[in-house]
Amino acid sequence: WPGYAWVARGALICHDLQGDDPQVIAPSDPLALFLEVPPGHVIAPKAILVVDDDATFASVVEDVLAAEGYQVTTATSGLAALDLVRDRRFDLILIDVRMPELDGPGFFKELQSRDPEHARRVMFMTGAAVGPDVVEFLFSLRAPYLRKPLPMNELCAAVKRFFVGQSFPGFRRPGDRS
Repeated sequence: WPGYAWVARGALICHDLQGDDPQVIAPSDPLALFLEVPPGHVIAPKAILVVDDDATFASVVEDVLAAEGYQVTTATSGLAALDLVRDRRFDLILIDVRMPELDGPGFFKELQSRDPEHARRVMFMTGAAVGPDVVEFLFSLRAPYLRKPLPMNELCAAVKRFFVGQSFPGFRRPGDRS
């Protein structure tokens, strides 16, 4: 191109030499960073929704992921999260399994009925003690999940693996047929 590019805070920024202001484009494919991007455009950072009824934990996760360059939104219930996904697309939804009103599995089932493609972007978080119904649910999806409490460097590594499609043990995105 007749310009230059650099990476800053999780986004590839391209600028042409004619001085036009950069514009934001959001890639649907994480490998888009390696594709040709028109000069003057910016690939937007990934948008992550963190859903946890523990507002303090959600805030810590938000701060850590925002520092990694992600755009982070939080919700303290599955119902609030459903309202958010009605109006906005997220690249990843990190959701607690156990919450009052609407838990993680209930949220997932509702999202899957409304928008199966969006449901493929869910990663669950759970405390150490889960019942057999939750274990069966997670196993049936073979979805990625994280055990809380977890070191924040492990959270960041799991998010990066999710976006580049690297495998977790037994992982497949919900809805994959294999």
